[in-house]
Amino acid sequence: MGKRKPVIVGKLNFPTQTEAEQSVRNLVSRYQDGDIVSKEDAAFLGDLLELHPRCSEKVGAGVSSFRIDSNPEYPNRTIFIDRIDGSWTHFSWHKCIKGEAAENLKRQALRNAVMDQIIAFKKASFSPGKRIVCPETGAELSWDSCHVDHCAPRTFDKLIDDWFESQAITLDSVEISPSRDSSFVRALANETQRQSWRTFHDSRKELRLLSPYANLSIAKRK
Repeated sequence: MGKRKPVIVGKLNFPTQTEAEQSVRNLVSRYQDGDIVSKEDAAFLGDLLELHPRCSEKVGAGVSSFRIDSNPEYPNRTIFIDRIDGSWTHFSWHKCIKGEAAENLKRQALRNAVMDQIIAFKKASFSPGKRIVCPETGAELSWDSCHVDHCAPRTFDKLIDDWFESQAITLDSVEISPSRDSSFVRALANETQRQSWRTFHDSRKELRLLSPYANLSIAKRK
């Protein structure tokens, strides 16, 4: 169940963050990669963008249109802003709905630092002719209809905490790159920390493929 915190986007009032997020997911799913959104959907995205913690930075010279496309740095489809001066950037609708806490940015940077390991596991799992099913729901999985999950008890957050303990540091000690236009994710700025974390994650990770429902609902309740 989503947090009981209403989200107001323009004239729309969503009772929970989860309902607001699902509305944006539904919008994104209606478009193919490279599509410019309709005038009606652009009005909604304009209202949503106003909730972004760095709205003025994202708007820049002004919004010409909103476009849906694949994210070249992260395995998700993304909302892009095409500006009137010909430049472009993206914006995270999650941050519009949930905000942009420093802790979340650092955890995102830690996940990005090992994303190649996660994608490599996913690629290795989908060998030619191999049928893969979700261990929680029994649903057959495809490349586009599955999530990579860190198996309990070695969840992603637990691996982070264990790495902190091994290095005698805290989240406050993690250095990340500043926000940059057209950059999709924050990165670990300290190369020593980055290499240490990558080695630790690679040696401790236990991954599996789940359906999106199992990953977001069933696994989180266990």
